[in-house]
Amino acid sequence: MWLSACTSVPLPQGTSLSSYAGMSPSTGILAKARLRVDSAPVLAAQTVRIVPTATQIGSSGFDPKDLALVANAVDRALCTDLSDRFQVVAPSLPADLIVHATVTDIVATNRTAA
Repeated sequence: MWLSACTSVPLPQGTSLSSYAGMSPSTGILAKARLRVDSAPVLAAQTVRIVPTATQIGSSGFDPKDLALVANAVDRALCTDLSDRFQVVAPSLPADLIVHATVTDIVATNRTAA
């Protein structure tokens, strides 16, 4: 039952990209995302730089400290997962790929759903 409730939450568009053309919805269960992957450069890439996750939640009533925790969790998950395939480089170094995540909405759940 909670799955249908989670899938009905809309996915707002952020403002960090110059174009959202060609982006497709992900098939995630716990989180929603839109993404676009150009396969050839990704398959050829060896290094990746992770830009710190941004939040564009607006006046949602969430404490900035809580939003910072969410952004940190996203960054850590990206680093862990991407390091399985790529060499993650420091922010000051060049990289074949640059990953930038933006959290555009957070929907509070009740204790049962959480």
